[in-house]
Amino acid sequence: MIKTVKKYAALCVALIGCAVFASGCGVGGTYRYDDASRYQAGNGSFDAEQVLELSVDWIAGEVILREGEGDEITFTETTDETDEDYLMHYCLERGELQIRFQNSGTKIRNHFQKTLVIEYPAGHAFRDVEIDTASADVSVSGLTATEFSADTASGEVDLQCGSVSDVSVDTASGNIALRGAFAKAECDTASGRITVTFPQSVGFRATLKTASGKVSNSTEATLDGRAYVAGNGQVILEAESASGNLVLQRETLS
Repeated sequence: MIKTVKKYAALCVALIGCAVFASGCGVGGTYRYDDASRYQAGNGSFDAEQVLELSVDWIAGEVILREGEGDEITFTETTDETDEDYLMHYCLERGELQIRFQNSGTKIRNHFQKTLVIEYPAGHAFRDVEIDTASADVSVSGLTATEFSADTASGEVDLQCGSVSDVSVDTASGNIALRGAFAKAECDTASGRITVTFPQSVGFRATLKTASGKVSNSTEATLDGRAYVAGNGQVILEAESASGNLVLQRETLS
């Protein structure tokens, strides 16, 4: 609980000092990241076999990660911006595709938003996917990965897992929605709502550490101490909030 409250306070300071928060935000509202000379500007694509890991840093707008067609991983942004410094920049090194909101060393503009769409071949398995945003919403569908993490201040995170071993999602005020096949998930928020939808036949063990948040459980899980347990409890969910609620539910049968 202390961790969540401290995180929320730190994010608020960053928002005030930098107009928006980003992992690349520096003193005076300058967007920065290392090795900027290795990055290219604009849309791009790579053969999926080359991309084992994905790292995205996005300030505002939306980040969409979804299955596409073909055998390439493509990434495109929607924007009216023509200045190359304010187009997205990317770099592929040792199997890691790194995508950044704009060029390093540029000023962070107020109210400047862009939509990023990343498409990958159906069935492509990532080793690690990491998405950091300030106010951008994150939408991920059909993901297969060993690890997935998302960290945002006010953006919302909607994750549909094809098969993910380890999930970590942190928000300050944004809501979190998690569904699909995962083995373990840690969801932390200050005031956002956490909604977890489990497949029909999956056993789980879910706990919430909170100051004033509540649990809404529409599954068959029963309370065992501080944990809601269904079936064999194989899938682990650990949630933490200051005032955000946790919603536990099952997928509906079609």
